[in-house]
Amino acid sequence: MIRFVFLVSVVCWLSHFVAGAQTIVGAAVPLYPPLARAAKVQGDVTLEATAEDGRISAIKIVSGHRLLSDAAAANVRTWMLVRQVPMTFRVDFRYRLSETCHGNPAVVFDFPTKVEVCSKPNPPID
Repeated sequence: MIRFVFLVSVVCWLSHFVAGAQTIVGAAVPLYPPLARAAKVQGDVTLEATAEDGRISAIKIVSGHRLLSDAAAANVRTWMLVRQVPMTFRVDFRYRLSETCHGNPAVVFDFPTKVEVCSKPNPPID
């Protein structure tokens, strides 16, 4: 499986998102997992992430479909944080398929606690 990772530029507005003492300063754009998209799998994923020394040091998958939770965990591992006190926080991902998505995928960040990924469904095979 080919994974495309696009590094989100570190921009001023990103520095304003805080979870307790953690500030996200960079992250890869989460994509809709191709296999999940082909299988029309959508839903919510909940993770617990532990941050230390500016990086995510541990991730625990709390709930969610395996095809989605693996992608969400892989994305959280790309997050870069301001080095602060080690802490664990919850992250909720919402993956959905819709013809009304504005982008493919359309991603909405509410760092670091919520991420929404919307993708258009695969076209039907004739």
